[in-house]
Amino acid sequence: MPLSCSCVGSKRPKEVDNTASIVTASEPPSVGQPDENVENIENTDNTDTSPDKKTTATGDASTTVLSTSKTSGEPDASPASETVAPDAVALEVGGPGAAPAEEENLPIEHYDTVQSSVDPDAGPDKSMIMRKVTTIGKKITRSLKKLRRSVVRGAGGGGGHDDIMDKDMDFSVFDTWRKDQRMVVEGSRFKVRNANYKKTGEKIASAPPLFEFIGADFAQAEEFRINHVAERFQPAFPAKKGWKPEWGVPESLIINGEVPYQSGSLWGAHPKDDLGYALLSYHQLSDASIKLLQGGKSSPALELLKQFIANGKSEKNGTAFKKIGQLRNVDAVGLPSFLKSYNGKPILVTGSCKIYTENMPRVLEIHYDCRCWAYAMRSALPTIAQKLPISEVEFGYLIEGKTEDELPEQLLACYGAKNLVCESFKKAKGRQGPQGKE
Repeated sequence: MPLSCSCVGSKRPKEVDNTASIVTASEPPSVGQPDENVENIENTDNTDTSPDKKTTATGDASTTVLSTSKTSGEPDASPASETVAPDAVALEVGGPGAAPAEEENLPIEHYDTVQSSVDPDAGPDKSMIMRKVTTIGKKITRSLKKLRRSVVRGAGGGGGHDDIMDKDMDFSVFDTWRKDQRMVVEGSRFKVRNANYKKTGEKIASAPPLFEFIGADFAQAEEFRINHVAERFQPAFPAKKGWKPEWGVPESLIINGEVPYQSGSLWGAHPKDDLGYALLSYHQLSDASIKLLQGGKSSPALELLKQFIANGKSEKNGTAFKKIGQLRNVDAVGLPSFLKSYNGKPILVTGSCKIYTENMPRVLEIHYDCRCWAYAMRSALPTIAQKLPISEVEFGYLIEGKTEDELPEQLLACYGAKNLVCESFKKAKGRQGPQGKE
């Protein structure tokens, strides 16, 4: 994902508005730092290339590219050096919740039978001993994995730098989600607005996300762009026990970010032959969210999500989709210091965001298209893509909380990835919609 290029100009911007970027840092931002969101990153002059909208938005392109001074009225504070407590627990292969290794489970009677058929004067049966050792070893491994899972969960779960995902996080629609790309990411890695934010500017670690991460896809598009995934590909999401459609909250969530290969031109629509690649993540309503709703209760984040779905769009002065990107290993990536100051800064994704509800109430799809961004951002995408293979990226998504009854903020979903080599992503064929709609 792209890095924020909002630093153009002499003054550091405030609340990031209308962008979607990778912001960099080895650790998430500290508590107590107000938002600094870069404005006018989405291209308000280019023709919207999204499949459902054919109108051309108005705006001053020169302002879009060069100006970042417009603010949203949030507290003005420049980023400070930030520290975060060390990760709680380093995970090992298998991770929390991973399925135990399969066992042979040979009954002891089997060994008794084998041994009784051996001549006592011929010495021990080496093959039988090896089978016993193997089975005992597998039992020990299984016990250790159970112990490891309980320790990790007791410590708040993951959040460390181990990169092995649970077996429950294998979901993929296009079969492109490789094991070497996976990272464990907890909601507490991201800082969000606390209650009384407008007065204090305080940010705190997010509570666990409303939706649990279950898988991803990083795919190069062929023939057609990859969008409307829920409608056109009908993913076979597993059923979530306890979920009820009358809640107005989806059982499953798809977040799809389309990224072009080319920067395109300063004016006009993006080249249609640039099908780009899709960064897809899949999530399901968490057990904690289900328990809350089953008890007839709710939360500010759940209510914001319902409003977001009802409004059917992301807009700055309404319900706004918000994205946080950060790198764990910023020093290894070697990015300029001025970009590091944008570690974990939230950004509003508005004009480039679409909400697909064709499969509601079961599945909600949130889509954003980087082709709609300003030229300043699009021109940086190829350079950023070159850094991705050595980057450990964390993504967080939420609906922006503005008024006191909408705070504290809470993540909608989050996940992480590494080893992202764009040109080596598997290819997946997109599907054209009715009447030739992209």
